[in-house]
Amino acid sequence: MGSRFFIRNLILFGLLASSNMQIPVGKLENKLELDVDFLLGVTEFMGHIHGLHSITVYSDCIDIQPSIQQRIMDKFVVPVYTIGSYLRRTNYNKLNNANIRIVLFTGLNDTILVNLNKTDVPYSDHFYMLAYASPFKNKSVELDFIEEVFILLWKMSIDNAILLVRGEFKMEMWAYFYMGKIHKIELTKANSFLESLRKYNYRFALQVIDDPPAIFWYNSSEQADVTGGGNLSVSGPVGLMIINFMRHLNVTTDIVPVSGKQNSQYEFFQQQEDWRAENGANMVGGALLKYSPLVTQSRMCLLVSNRRMIPFSRFLDKLVSPGVHKLTFASSIGIFVVKYFSHRPRSFVDALFCTIRFFFAIPLPSNILNRLPLVDKLIEVFIIIFVEILLSSNISMTTSALTTGFWEPPIRNVETMRASGLQIITEDPAIPQAFKENILPSSLADLVILVDKGTYFHHITTLNNTYVYVVQSHKWQIFRLYQQQLTNEPFEIASEELCSKWRVLGMPLNPKSPLRFMLKDYFYRILESGLQEKWLHMGFKKFCEFNNLQKLPVDSADSWQPLTIEFFLNFIRAYIIGLVIASLAFVGELLHNRYRRKNVKKT
Repeated sequence: MGSRFFIRNLILFGLLASSNMQIPVGKLENKLELDVDFLLGVTEFMGHIHGLHSITVYSDCIDIQPSIQQRIMDKFVVPVYTIGSYLRRTNYNKLNNANIRIVLFTGLNDTILVNLNKTDVPYSDHFYMLAYASPFKNKSVELDFIEEVFILLWKMSIDNAILLVRGEFKMEMWAYFYMGKIHKIELTKANSFLESLRKYNYRFALQVIDDPPAIFWYNSSEQADVTGGGNLSVSGPVGLMIINFMRHLNVTTDIVPVSGKQNSQYEFFQQQEDWRAENGANMVGGALLKYSPLVTQSRMCLLVSNRRMIPFSRFLDKLVSPGVHKLTFASSIGIFVVKYFSHRPRSFVDALFCTIRFFFAIPLPSNILNRLPLVDKLIEVFIIIFVEILLSSNISMTTSALTTGFWEPPIRNVETMRASGLQIITEDPAIPQAFKENILPSSLADLVILVDKGTYFHHITTLNNTYVYVVQSHKWQIFRLYQQQLTNEPFEIASEELCSKWRVLGMPLNPKSPLRFMLKDYFYRILESGLQEKWLHMGFKKFCEFNNLQKLPVDSADSWQPLTIEFFLNFIRAYIIGLVIASLAFVGELLHNRYRRKNVKKT
């Protein structure tokens, strides 16, 4: 990550040091002006890190001429807010813009520390610089006093702070972190914090709740270098990010699986009172907390088929308007009636076959056409034109259905979803309630079916497009790689109307963890480097391995081949059966004529 990574993180912890940029240090004299100059130099350095928009000064009964507020405004040209026991209560909303807060105090009993406790938000990102104005000149501060100051700050939930005190020969800067107890650090070099962390050989804890494919744990010693030889590993983009963060810090982490499975509400996080202070993170992916990095934006959506083919058996009733079917039926009755009453002798079978022949547009020979009654001639000559057009259309549609196929209209909104006739399946018990509460369209609540995990996983991995699925958008971004080898992706996220509102998901960290500032900065660096995309593919590969998905689906080898003879087998059978029936009928007619002739001769 480079020296800038350490600079920002160590400053966030109060570790104001860098491998290529030194903090200004001044030798002590009897004049207080040098202490203020040093403080301003540190403030300027922090402004490059945080951005210097405004500064809040906590000061009470410290007489400096000119005032420190005036010197800050002259040097940085930014608004300065002052809090003191003798001043009017400040508008606390304005304090949110003050990333840097300077506290001038004369001792642990200074009343300004009481105001500091009242105006602060616990575990905030604000950076505090406490400058101790000692009443004793040329006297260094005892370590016990430094520890007492840090204990007081810890009780106020202020851990992002440094303490500026007089040393024996120069100004000293101290910071602290809490791991079971207060640990003081004198800021002398860039890696002071990490050295202290490793010195105590502290083991961090990583709590993991299964939320595949974003994060999941499995039995393996692949990450033994991080877990200290443990037999558990974590994968998924979020899990790999945390493991690599711990590997980067060169610290040991215990993976602690949490029973249960994450649901769509992402509320599987409760900060317990006895939560271990050294926990690095509780990987649930939800519960947006101020001191947590914002991992992603997500929402619940319907996963719909991108290309759903109409079955061949349904293409006529799906593609042809119901009015055409009604018109065809009515005209068939009319033609049958004409054929039946216009011929002598009247025969039901002859009229039926003539009607079928007519709708197949089989023309009659001229000599037969000339002998037809007038009404029959009009039908054969004029209406046959419409029948031939209709027949040509049917032949064209049948050809398309047999070759390229016809596709269902895309599902874009609630109306097309209901018109599709598909049901919505999910494995998450919280999803039906989300439909009832109109988080997802409540008008589709009657289509939701709750199934077990195995059934859901089978349908979605076999790319079964006879159902619609409910997915989290950030998890689908990973699982979408499952169809990466297909020319046309079978599934896609539906439109806005079939999705819930966006929500921000974060990693709820223990607010007392000394790693919380470093992890946030590490995450932002990951976004800039593009490693997230790499871990996404690595996490998906491990997910497939863990779930025995050995091969990704590919396009069928015969998807663009001509129709085989097996496809027409049923039509060939119908043709053969018709030939057999016609042959039997012909033989029957011969036998019947022969029998009738014999009877005629006898008579």
